[in-house]
Amino acid sequence: MGYPFYDNPLDDYLSSSFSLKVDEFNLQLQLQEASLEQSERKYLAAQLAEIRTELEQLKSQVVLEPRDFDVFLSEPELAVERFKIEFPEPAPYFQCDHAKQQLTRKIFRDGSVHVAYQCMLCGSNRGAKAKEGLDIDSLPAFDEDLSHTGNAYRSWWKAEKQRIYHEAMAEGNEIPEFDDEEFYRQFEESHPCPGVVGCQHPEIETRLRFYSAGQSAVVEQCQVCGKHLKSIKKPLGWESLPHFDADLQPALEQKISRWMEYRYEAYKAALAAHKRDVQIQIASGEIAVRDNSRFGSYYCSEEWQRTRQRILQRDDHLCQACGSAAECVHHIVYDRLGAENDLDLISLCHSCHDAVHLEQRSLHNLYRMPPADIRALRAVT
Repeated sequence: MGYPFYDNPLDDYLSSSFSLKVDEFNLQLQLQEASLEQSERKYLAAQLAEIRTELEQLKSQVVLEPRDFDVFLSEPELAVERFKIEFPEPAPYFQCDHAKQQLTRKIFRDGSVHVAYQCMLCGSNRGAKAKEGLDIDSLPAFDEDLSHTGNAYRSWWKAEKQRIYHEAMAEGNEIPEFDDEEFYRQFEESHPCPGVVGCQHPEIETRLRFYSAGQSAVVEQCQVCGKHLKSIKKPLGWESLPHFDADLQPALEQKISRWMEYRYEAYKAALAAHKRDVQIQIASGEIAVRDNSRFGSYYCSEEWQRTRQRILQRDDHLCQACGSAAECVHHIVYDRLGAENDLDLISLCHSCHDAVHLEQRSLHNLYRMPPADIRALRAVT
């Protein structure tokens, strides 16, 4: 039968998405410029967000359903699914229809008493009601714990789902984490912070402070952090007191700011060095690595083997570009990985497959070759 090249929705989709991805790539490069003004950075970020929205809308317009058989999920995804069965996903707070409401007596922080509708599902305050004609004392108290309980479960559920997923992703891996706490401990041991966090003001001097309106006051100033601690009664001879050092606190804050910048740069350098060391150890086989993601584990699955054989049979075991014997099944898009629509996949020989990927890599993998262009390879190979 062969691959259905004609009237293929992936042609228009991939051509349009490539143009948008080039714009996205260029904007990302511009945003990496350190010299950008804040207003310009904000403008470029807004453009980037708009392009990404367009990409999502474009993807949603391609009516290609994922298959509902031989569907593959990675072990981390299966672990999350098992968690969801045991602990149902809480509805987002903003999606509550607030159908079950009751009048309550709500006491605000200033002690004032109001009548408010409370949703008995999510606990939110649904608005006030006039007190006239109501026996306020007979109303149930507004249940402050109701919304807190729901929000606490939502927070726990999200955190636990993330923990389970990352734990399953790390299964069989020996990649060491970068120890942030140890880095900061060693750095601050060898490069102490020039300021004092939570200064206890060990060196206090009495100073004469002048204000812009011409007024003066005798104050106590910490000579470590430069802060004005308090004003005191002017003693005899106050005119001869040393003047308040207004530059002490700003100078110290500037030193601390420079120190924090230096610490951040040192952190980035240490993290980059850690990643390089890990990559070297992975390449040498010193560190065991297993890709538990869907992409990393799908190609070893029975689901992929069955899908691959089905596509080869559809394409008569022939390369759909040059007509020679097919040797692999190529993903035109990965949008439905693990549950691909048959239009996502095409049989190719190794030579044509390499030609497709060479062209895509030359354009930073922003480009995915559309079916029509794959078919055109026959004319140039």
